[in-house]
Amino acid sequence: MPRGLLEVIIEGPFGPLRVMTTHLEYSHPDLRQPQVEAIRSIHEQAAARAATPREDGPHTYRRTAQPAAAILCGDFNMLPDDPMKHAIEAPFATGAPAFVDGWTHLKGAAPHPMSACVQQPSYALPHCCDYVFVTQDILPGLETIHYDVETRASDHQPVLARFA
Repeated sequence: MPRGLLEVIIEGPFGPLRVMTTHLEYSHPDLRQPQVEAIRSIHEQAAARAATPREDGPHTYRRTAQPAAAILCGDFNMLPDDPMKHAIEAPFATGAPAFVDGWTHLKGAAPHPMSACVQQPSYALPHCCDYVFVTQDILPGLETIHYDVETRASDHQPVLARFA
């Protein structure tokens, strides 16, 4: 399975927002670590662009939204206590807004719902490896995080984040 990160910019209720989704390596933490570092670097670069906007130019050089605010979601292939998950949430020395696990923000110490192998336990016991991280600057708008543990559509359960 190929690994990657998809990033789009949307207009949210609180302004432009970067939405990123990923599917990280499952087979070994040593393979996930550079992927986590790359995601953090991409986010840090976006925050730097937001802090130092360029001037408008003609045609394709017209300035577009470059927000630091972001949602990062997907299949991270790591348990809630994994050191790499904590690395995603680590502060940035540059002041870029840090990622916060939306579930933990809203539910505190309540365990994450199972999100993989729940309905189709073909290769592992049920566990949580799917998350929605939200940057600190838009965290106040996060209303709910819902894990749909009933659907049988996939070996992973959908996770819905709702913002005010």
